[in-house]
Amino acid sequence: MKDPSTTLRTGKHVDYSKHPNTGDWNVRRIIADVKNTGLWIFLYATAHAYDFDGENILGGIKVPTLIIHGAKDTIIPLRYGAMMAERIRNSKLVVLDDIDHVVVLNRSGKVIAIVKDFLNKMKL
Repeated sequence: MKDPSTTLRTGKHVDYSKHPNTGDWNVRRIIADVKNTGLWIFLYATAHAYDFDGENILGGIKVPTLIIHGAKDTIIPLRYGAMMAERIRNSKLVVLDDIDHVVVLNRSGKVIAIVKDFLNKMKL
């Protein structure tokens, strides 16, 4: 695979509001993602995300951690979000029953409310 750091290409701005309620495998949104990052960066990031195994570091996370996971996620199954919540001390798992992997795009208002609530409960 070509090294993306050698490619001087900027992505195209994507108006994600044109992709409401898109599913995990929505082709139009994925094409928009590729336009946003460029093909090589998209493939590079995707390959490395799937190759990364961070289970051994979860127990070392010492900061309050919020995990928001869609119950209908077909990219990263819910069992992984639950496993992370079990292994990260001082973590909170919030499962959104009506959504898949595209939580931030499809339920942005709900995500903002959850993050605000989490931050408000922390003693900063």
